[in-house]
Amino acid sequence: MKDNISSTDLTSIQVALYTINRHAKTALDSSELYYLKRKSLKKLETQNLAEKVCREYSTNPSKGLQSSVVLVKVGTPESEYQFYFHTIAEKGDSQLKHTGKINNDLKNPRIHMRLDAAKTILYNFLGESPQKKRNKKPVYNQNIFVSSYLDGRKR
Repeated sequence: MKDNISSTDLTSIQVALYTINRHAKTALDSSELYYLKRKSLKKLETQNLAEKVCREYSTNPSKGLQSSVVLVKVGTPESEYQFYFHTIAEKGDSQLKHTGKINNDLKNPRIHMRLDAAKTILYNFLGESPQKKRNKKPVYNQNIFVSSYLDGRKR
């Protein structure tokens, strides 16, 4: 059920996911990036190219509540690299082994790719097109009275 993904395609998807994940942590609006990460990991999991390894405690729990994250390994035994990503735990993940603290010994290889190239690769993998963002023009209130005394012009 691998949908004929070659090892070079898998490597480019892995690197694209790594790039998206790295940029999402510091982006001002990271919703699109986390959407790409979540959808890509789900699709890779259905194609048996990714597997959920275990649950761990989150290092940055939201609202002070202790929460669990799931460690996902992307890659096959034959693939060149093994990448690890954390995702939010879902209802069905409760049967996974809970290891406690996050294992800091697992490190992804440092590989660089441009963000727009990573987005293109993942959108093509998902079979989707990117959502176009509309630039919102600021709306100024036209009903504000400005005194001629304050505007500094002589009349």
